[in-house]
Amino acid sequence: MKCSCGQYLQSGYSFCPKCGTKVLTPYASPVGTWHVTTEGDVEGRTIKDLGVHTGHVVDIARALGGSSYYSLKFEPILVSENVPEPQECKSVSVQMGIDSNTWNMTVEDRVHWMEGFLTTAASKSPVMVTPGQYYASVVLKF
Repeated sequence: MKCSCGQYLQSGYSFCPKCGTKVLTPYASPVGTWHVTTEGDVEGRTIKDLGVHTGHVVDIARALGGSSYYSLKFEPILVSENVPEPQECKSVSVQMGIDSNTWNMTVEDRVHWMEGFLTTAASKSPVMVTPGQYYASVVLKF
């Protein structure tokens, strides 16, 4: 994660060691600013940068669901832009960044974690979470 002053931060920091800014804990809320990319093949040829979006993970995933190849990858950041307008999307595979600690969970634990995570703040879209078929992912069904 990177502070607004440019300092890279390790997880666990409460304040930036360079500028003293309070650091928000990533993955504490599904509402935030996210850098969203698609998960691609191992060579990286199919990874697409979908930009930086602020809002609820469910709303962003629904809006960008038609752009996913395997799944959407969400990495928390400290810069903001707006949530894109929703397109017609019934489901999308979503993967949180490695710092979320969801990559080493069982499929069932990952689904339960995501259900809990997504309900910590209200979303514009009702959602059901099911196991994903891609690495460390879940499926959001709208």
